[in-house]
Amino acid sequence: MRIGMEINQPQRISEAKLLGELYNYRMIESNSIFNSLYLVISFGALPDGTNPIDQPADMIRNRIVITILETCGQYFEKGSLKKKCDIFLLFFQKYLFTKVQPLPIDVEYSIQDTLESILLNITMYPSVAEVDLAIAEISPQLKNLLGTW
Repeated sequence: MRIGMEINQPQRISEAKLLGELYNYRMIESNSIFNSLYLVISFGALPDGTNPIDQPADMIRNRIVITILETCGQYFEKGSLKKKCDIFLLFFQKYLFTKVQPLPIDVEYSIQDTLESILLNITMYPSVAEVDLAIAEISPQLKNLLGTW
């Protein structure tokens, strides 16, 4: 999957589906899922927030994240996995603000549908500043949670 991040191609979605199914059948652990999710939204990013590999109009990475969450996200509804998923979703929202706004309607609806189906109490922030504030509020907890990955 990492090699595929260098080239945004639609077959990456089928790889994401396979990854989610491997988790569903307990062939891989949640760490692999979360590592892959973070890889998808961060691979190629520069310190200034730009990403020459993932252009603002490219939506393939959004679809990859949604595919993984649709496939195995129902297992992240409780306990420490829910906490990890909630934190990932904050970073995913921040990532979404690097994309062309507004998002294409099909991408927007698939994100909303997926998040509603797996996480009933998700807060969608209207601006990147509010997402940054939410991340800053949980940043003291991040070190402890990242240690459990």
